[in-house]
Amino acid sequence: YRHIMPQYDFIHDRDGKLIVDFVGRFENLQEDFQTVLQKLSIPPALLPRMNVSLSKNMEIIKKIKYLLFRKTKTYTAQKHWKDYYDRDTAEIIRKIYSQDIKKFKYSLSSL
Repeated sequence: YRHIMPQYDFIHDRDGKLIVDFVGRFENLQEDFQTVLQKLSIPPALLPRMNVSLSKNMEIIKKIKYLLFRKTKTYTAQKHWKDYYDRDTAEIIRKIYSQDIKKFKYSLSSL
């Protein structure tokens, strides 16, 4: 359950009080890392990039693998994350993560 817990539960106590000084966002990882370093009086530094995805080339790589190791008759491009949700599953996500969605200003409005 810990892996799917709302992030809100990690940064607030049982009374809803924020228990951390700063919450960084993955979307702003390098910038938020600099903020933490600055607050700790540590000189600026770049985060190393490891295990970087070849996302720009992934579709080409997948097509080549398909051509070489076909197990199905047709190649299927990777779906966008929104393609995995219908109205019911989006509503479940909205309910479970409502505090995260509000706190971090995320939106599921297009679902």
